[in-house]
Amino acid sequence: MAQLKHPNIVKFELVFFGEVSNRNLKNIPCIVMEYIKGETLYDYVLRNKTIPEKEALYYIQQLIKAVKYIHENNLLHRDINPVNIIRKSTGEVVLIDFSSSREFVFGKYYLSTPKGPSPFFGPEVNGLISSNNQGIRSDIYSLAAILYFITTRELPETGFIRFYEKTTNNKDPLVSPKDYSPSISKTVNKTILWGMELYQNKRPQNIDRWFRALEGQDNLPPTWITWITGQVLKPTTIVTLIIFVSLGRVCKVLN
Repeated sequence: MAQLKHPNIVKFELVFFGEVSNRNLKNIPCIVMEYIKGETLYDYVLRNKTIPEKEALYYIQQLIKAVKYIHENNLLHRDINPVNIIRKSTGEVVLIDFSSSREFVFGKYYLSTPKGPSPFFGPEVNGLISSNNQGIRSDIYSLAAILYFITTRELPETGFIRFYEKTTNNKDPLVSPKDYSPSISKTVNKTILWGMELYQNKRPQNIDRWFRALEGQDNLPPTWITWITGQVLKPTTIVTLIIFVSLGRVCKVLN
């Protein structure tokens, strides 16, 4: 982590091993980080009655760049939440607290749990979905949940509760952001919910695609056709396929 150099990521000044003599603890990993003057994004959001969508996107776009950089260095943060983000007076946001991050290899995932249930954790972070362990899409879930919080000033339902309700009552208790804040655009509302899908295979496969969706360039969540073909099909292509299938059924009935 010490090699990370990004304007939206806290700088690591020194990494060393220390000890606590009165507890007989030795070789404890210690990190000295730069001091970031500002307030947490959590406090900033609660201090303001409303955050315009444009401002919310400005913050999340900075975080997307930071998390993408983290992923490019084969790391997962695993604890992205508004308390771990400092907002400077300039409007710049800085991601801090890498205590739960760990190295990963593309195609391999991990099932350890950094902390208990959180509104910003997908269910896989708490080990609820053993077949879809933690990976890049876990951090995407956290980013989407943060944007949910910024635009609504409401904490989303935890992935833990959502998964429990879905598997026991077949209902997802997550409230649509637009229900809390009608001014949210349909594109942003849909993209938030896409990033917060319970199952990782329904979320964007990478952070670039989720970013394009926020900008309205790629806001079509995966369909059953996507899952079968492994490719993202254009809306016109899907419509053509639907018409083709429908004509086939009509011909079958006429025959």
